[in-house]
Amino acid sequence: MRLKFFTLLMLTITGIACTHRPAVDETIYISRDMTGWIPYTCNMIEKGSALDMSFLLHPPSGKNGFLTVKGEKFFFDDGTQARFWGADLAGEACFPDKEDAERLADLISRLGYNIVRFHHIDVVAPWTDKVIQRSLFGGQQPVTTRRIDPVMLDKLEYLWFCLKERGIYIKLSHLSSRKIMKGDGFPGPNDAFNNVGAGLKLEGEIDPFLIGLQQEYLKQLLTHKNPYTGMSMAEDPTLALIEIINEDALLYYGVGEGFSTNSEYYRKMFRESYNTWLKKKYGSTSAIALKWSSPDTSRKGLLDEENLGKMSIQLLKNLIYGDLSGWSEQRIKDNYLFLYEQQLGYYKKMYAFLRETGVRCPVTGSNHWINAPADLLANTYTDFIDRHSYWQHPQHNYNYDTGQVAGPFPMVRSNYAGNIGSLATRRVYGLPYTVSEWHNPLPNKFRSEGPVIMAAYACLQDWHPMQYALAITTLTNPDMINSFEYIYDPSDMNVIPAASLMFQRGDFREADRAYYDIINEEIALEPKSPVGLHPLIALSGKYGITFPERFTGAPADKDLLKYATDTANHIFKTEADDLEWDIRQGLVVFNAPGTQGFAGFPPGRPVVCNDVTMDIDNQFAVVMVSSLTNRPIAESDHLLITTSGDSQWKGVKFSDKGKVIQRGYPPFLMEPVTGTINLRIDSGCTVYELGSDGRRLGEIQVTGSGQGASIRLQKDCLHYEITCDPYRDK
Repeated sequence: MRLKFFTLLMLTITGIACTHRPAVDETIYISRDMTGWIPYTCNMIEKGSALDMSFLLHPPSGKNGFLTVKGEKFFFDDGTQARFWGADLAGEACFPDKEDAERLADLISRLGYNIVRFHHIDVVAPWTDKVIQRSLFGGQQPVTTRRIDPVMLDKLEYLWFCLKERGIYIKLSHLSSRKIMKGDGFPGPNDAFNNVGAGLKLEGEIDPFLIGLQQEYLKQLLTHKNPYTGMSMAEDPTLALIEIINEDALLYYGVGEGFSTNSEYYRKMFRESYNTWLKKKYGSTSAIALKWSSPDTSRKGLLDEENLGKMSIQLLKNLIYGDLSGWSEQRIKDNYLFLYEQQLGYYKKMYAFLRETGVRCPVTGSNHWINAPADLLANTYTDFIDRHSYWQHPQHNYNYDTGQVAGPFPMVRSNYAGNIGSLATRRVYGLPYTVSEWHNPLPNKFRSEGPVIMAAYACLQDWHPMQYALAITTLTNPDMINSFEYIYDPSDMNVIPAASLMFQRGDFREADRAYYDIINEEIALEPKSPVGLHPLIALSGKYGITFPERFTGAPADKDLLKYATDTANHIFKTEADDLEWDIRQGLVVFNAPGTQGFAGFPPGRPVVCNDVTMDIDNQFAVVMVSSLTNRPIAESDHLLITTSGDSQWKGVKFSDKGKVIQRGYPPFLMEPVTGTINLRIDSGCTVYELGSDGRRLGEIQVTGSGQGASIRLQKDCLHYEITCDPYRDK
C-alpha cells in the first residue's frame, strides 16, 4: 500500500514500533475466555441511524422494468444497470405473519440488501434438525403437494409486497426440498416412492411424472394474482431471477446417497432412457460393442450380457470421482455425454415452460457446487450462471448445538482464497454470474471476515452475491438456531451495513484485467476434466473459464496469470491498489476512497491505509471505516466505524478439534475490538458510540490536532459514528 505523509505522521504520533508479529496459531481460538465480552440481542436497525443502509435502495422494485441480460451484465428495460447484493430467506421465514413480514422487510432494507432469494419454500419434511413448520404446501407432511396452501401463499405474497415497496427484488428458488406425498398419485411402487429424495434430485430431471408435477406447481405459483401487488409473480418485474432446480446435476449420478437411484423402478427408467439414446446414436448392439472396444484388455467395453434388445446396457456410476480404470474410454465418454444431454434437455424443457407461464426474467438451470465443466457448459444454455460456496461448512448437523464440528480456520489464510477462489473457478465468460448461496457460518470463530471480503471482491469480479441464510424460522428469540441463520449472529450482523455500503456504491473498482482458462467442448465432456486451476488470479483481476464454442473474445492476460501463479508470491494486489490480500499473514486490507480497513490478523504494527491508520489490540478482527456521504473519507463530514470479531453463546465449549462439546445458551457474547484509529480528518469532529441497532449512546473523546483525529476504541462498543461541524454539502 502507498505510504503517505499522513501515515508517517500518525505512526510518529502513536509511537508504535513496526515489528512483525508471528503468525497466530488458529487453534488458540477454539476455547476462549469470554469474560468482558459484550451481550448482543439486537436483530433490528434503528431507522435513520448510521447503520441504516436503506438509502442505497431505489423503491419500489420493478420500477425500471424487467431484468434483462446483455453479455456479462444485468440491465433493466430502461437501460439501468443492475447489481444485486442480498440474502436468502429459507423455510418458514418466507411465510411470516403480516407484522413480522413488515419488520423483516424493514430489516432487509436497512441492511442494504436489494435482493432476497426465496428458498426452501417447498419443505414438506425435516431437512434440518431445526423443524420447519410452514411451507407452500401448508407444513410438515401434507397429504399432497399438488395443491398450494392458500394461507401460506397469502403470507408469501404479502412478504413479496413488503419487499417490493422497499426496493427489494426476488430470486425464486421454487424446487429445493419438495418430496412427493401419498396424495400426489405417484404411479410407481412403494420402494420407488420412498426413493425420491428431497428436492427431486436426479429423478426430477428424467421422470415425466415428476417433471409434470413441477410444471403443475409452477403454473399455480407463477400465475396466481397477488392481491397486494395486483400482479402475478410472472407479471411482476420484482421477480428478477429464477432457477430451475436447486443444487442438482445428473452428472452426479451415483455419487453418494443423495444422488443415487435406490429402486429398480428408477434404475430401469434411467437404463431404458440410456439404451434408447444409445440405439439412436449407434443403431445396434454390435456397433456399440465395436465402438466401446479397447486395445487395453484390462478395460471393459460392452459386457456379454448387455444388449439393446433387452434394454440391459448399464449406466456407470460416479463418473466424476469414481475409479473408472476398468472401463474403456469410449464407454465412459458415452455414459457422461448421455447424462449431460439429459440434463441439458431438462433445462430446455423447463426453460420453455417458464416462458409459457409468462416469466420474463432471466432463468438459470442449477447452482451446484461441483467443479465439472460439463455442468457449467449445460448452464450456458440458460441466461446466467449461478453457483454456491461455503467456508468451513459445519458437519454432523446444521444447528449450533452439541456434536457440531466446524474447522477453526480463517479464510484469510486459505491458499486458494476460500470462497473467493472457489467461486472464481466456476465463473463462465459471456454470462452474468450470481452467487445465490455463500457463507462463513457458525461456529467458525473467524466468520466476521466473510461479508466484507465478499462485498469487496464481488465488486472486483462483477458478481451478484446472496448470503445464506438471513432467517430460517419466523422472527422469535429462539433457544436453538441454525448455524447459517445469521439474523441472530453479531459477527455477521455487525459488518453487513458496511459491506452493503461498499458493494452498492461500487467502492472497489471492477477489474479491467482478466484471465479465462479455455475449455473446449470436447474437453468439457470428459468426466474428470479439471476446472479452475488458478484461483488466486481472482485476488488481482477477473478469473473464470470460457467455452470458445459458446462465447468468443475471452481475455487471457498472461501477465496476470504469471503474477498470480508466482510461487514465491503470497501478497496479491488489485491493479487499482484498492485491495491487498496477504495469505501468509492472513490479512486483507481495504483501501478505496470511501471504505478503508482490514479483515484478519494485524501484523504487530498499525495497518495503514490512505486516510486511516489502525492499531488494534486483538489478534484477529474486522475494522472498517466508511464514508456515509458520496465524498471520500478524507473529505466526508459523516463517517461510520465498524468493528467485529468472534461471538459465541454463553457457556459454549469446544474440543481441540473444533467440535461443540457443550451447547451454549443465548444471548451471544461479542468479543470487543480495542485499539486506536487515526483518521486524516478535522480533529474537531464528534464521535458517538452506537448501540448494535445504530442508536447513539453517547460521545467519546477525540484527540489530535489539525488534519488528524485519534479515536480510542471502547471495550463496550462495536460501532462509532463520526460527524464534523460545520457540515459540508453531501
